[in-house]
Amino acid sequence: MKFFHFQKNKLFFLSIALALLSSCANVVTPTGGPKDVAAPMVQKCEPVNSSTNFKSKSVRIYFDEFVALNEISNNVIISPPIKSIPDFKIKGKSVAFEIKDSLKENATYSINFGNSIVDITENNPIKNFSYVFSTGNFVDSLSYKGKIVNAQSLKAEKDIFVMLYKNDIDSLPLKEMPYYIAKTDLDGNFLFRNIATGKYKLFAIKDLNNNFIFDQLEEQIAFSDTLISPIFSDSVKLEIKIDSLKKGLDSLKKDSTVSLSNNESVFKLFAETDTSQKVVRTSILEKGKMMIVFKQSITNTQIESLTPEINLNDQIIEKCKTNDSLIFWMPKVEKDSIYLLIKVENKIIDTLSISLKAPQKREVKKEVAKPKLSIICSAKNGLNYDYFNPISFEFGHPLSKFEFEKVILVEEKDTLKSEVAFSDKIQRKLKIGNKLKEGKNYTLFIPPTTFTDIFGLTNDTLKVSFKTRLKKEYGTFKFKVTLPLGEENKNFILQLFNATDKLISEKYLNSSQTVFYDFLEQGSYKMKLIEDDNKNMKWDSGKYIKKLQP
Repeated sequence: MKFFHFQKNKLFFLSIALALLSSCANVVTPTGGPKDVAAPMVQKCEPVNSSTNFKSKSVRIYFDEFVALNEISNNVIISPPIKSIPDFKIKGKSVAFEIKDSLKENATYSINFGNSIVDITENNPIKNFSYVFSTGNFVDSLSYKGKIVNAQSLKAEKDIFVMLYKNDIDSLPLKEMPYYIAKTDLDGNFLFRNIATGKYKLFAIKDLNNNFIFDQLEEQIAFSDTLISPIFSDSVKLEIKIDSLKKGLDSLKKDSTVSLSNNESVFKLFAETDTSQKVVRTSILEKGKMMIVFKQSITNTQIESLTPEINLNDQIIEKCKTNDSLIFWMPKVEKDSIYLLIKVENKIIDTLSISLKAPQKREVKKEVAKPKLSIICSAKNGLNYDYFNPISFEFGHPLSKFEFEKVILVEEKDTLKSEVAFSDKIQRKLKIGNKLKEGKNYTLFIPPTTFTDIFGLTNDTLKVSFKTRLKKEYGTFKFKVTLPLGEENKNFILQLFNATDKLISEKYLNSSQTVFYDFLEQGSYKMKLIEDDNKNMKWDSGKYIKKLQP
């Protein structure tokens, strides 16, 4: 799916700044001079940075002050990767390490220290310092940059490994180490430097086991549809600290600003959808209430009872909102266990033996009152209520008996005829259909024993007093969606989110049109337009082997 991302649309914004000023005499400790904010500087490298025909096994980098190493294992990136990470050591004002692995012939290596080298006084890091060398006659100088974003939110993804392969073989990221490697920064940006000429397969991964191989389905990935080509540009300014004592100050490049001449490439990070079905867990929540949680949606899942005394067709079965769980209400079942057969598209995937014994509760000596049927009401005492939302109830158990005529709704001083009806198939949820008015006081009263559940429990008295909000407290929002040329008659999903990224509304479009939202609370909103290629009215993840982007 393609994204057309809109910026936040602010309906209302109120900012109040209060400044409290005070004047008093304070005893101040001497500061001791300005704070040290300067990062360490490289004085020389042995062998020199950007060496060719490199054969040394030991490297030492000298600085102008004493330094320390900060989270070196999480910061250093060696490209091309080597199997044995060097043991980096501090020796006075220098960092020393040995290269234990054999190196590729005619290859340019880059050891990027990230922010791991800091001074010992204020922890000021020397940012993204790289030690570069070549085992051949020259140092490769091509570069490639890009950005990794989350496929759904389009937010930048940090600490993602981006990898390049010399061959266009789909199985490489699943089996072999990459030839080059980089890592995204806080803004999701990555930069390959010192790359040889050629075309490369690009693959990115949120590596959960740090092996640079896509071998866990939980690992999020991104990939390029086509081979990428690195470029050389004078505007790519690399931070290569050359030994100034031997090369001269004119060859010392300090500017690490990156400004590539080609357009930035953006790749979307996603997790592949695991379509395999299985039972995750089963539990007896209370006597007569069993839950089965599945790994995937239960759309194509069938459940059969292998216990002759228990017919599932006689039980009340509730599908949870997430569509991956089922609750079985079995008030009349006396068996201690049940055997179930689980099928997906008529293929057996599991058999279950489930104990139906209720969880043991701690024994209480004093007499306990008979439990009551619990009721959760959408309206709360003393709180303002949205007048356009009907009053709703959710009961602890499905109901077997009910007397709707006992439900009383009072508007100001007028008693209304309550329009009560079930909103689900198993009689566990109710709605009052009466249309509420703005800015009115309401009282809802339900006397005891109005409702009886399948276990014989009845409700206690319920009384809720509340006031509805005024229409002027809400905002309205109208704008025109104009689809790009050539995109007409395609299907799109238009989503509205609030400031906390909660989905407020979802609409389906197939043409340019004016969209209207009402009853919006004050705040900031953002919108997302998704192209629905397969017309299933939902966002779909990608699949690497099938070359499907999210």
